[in-house]
Amino acid sequence: MRILAIDTSLKACSVAIIDFGKTVNVLAKSSVLIERGHAERLMGDIETSLLDSQTDYDGLDRIVVCLGPGSFTGMRVGIAAARGIAFASGKQCVGVTSLAGFIDMVPDVEASRLNCAVIDARRDELYFQIDAGIPQVGKISVLADQINRRPVILCGNAAQYVADILHKTDCRNVEVMQCVSPDIENVAALGYLKTVGSKLPEPVYIRSPDAKKQTRTIIEHQLVSEK
Repeated sequence: MRILAIDTSLKACSVAIIDFGKTVNVLAKSSVLIERGHAERLMGDIETSLLDSQTDYDGLDRIVVCLGPGSFTGMRVGIAAARGIAFASGKQCVGVTSLAGFIDMVPDVEASRLNCAVIDARRDELYFQIDAGIPQVGKISVLADQINRRPVILCGNAAQYVADILHKTDCRNVEVMQCVSPDIENVAALGYLKTVGSKLPEPVYIRSPDAKKQTRTIIEHQLVSEK
């Protein structure tokens, strides 16, 4: 199965084309750290990856996209591109979360150890997931209660920050994998294993976007301000 994987959910703009079969062959891969501008860069990176892998859209079998949580604007860029390519080419399209992508990067060494992905959610909160549990959002104290002093490896863009705070508590057995974004190869591998749903992927926000839908039109705002 030939997969195009896309991730713009955090600070990286990542694209890969990978063959999954008896062996796994990475045909093209790029990952560039950018604060903003994912929309301007993404399609060019996809076209470059197609050229490098000597593939066209017809040669793809599945599109895999990272659904977040992360940057509300960034993850919508990748999802819109994946949905558009899938619709135009008639290819399968599945999504995986950024938290699952981080956890998949952790080496499977100790069965007794917790694997926990942590992403900065701002407002002094984290997006986090422990092992194969559900994605959550909350304060570090909420995460600490769930870890409950057990050995844990933290991965994600907030891993070191969380570890520094946990070390000040009774939670001492903490390892760190500080990663800005999930490795796009892990995102692709998770997408390869997913069952294709009946609907196209949607963003995983966990928390409502900061931008709220206006309840009044511009004219209504103007009329109110003139009273």
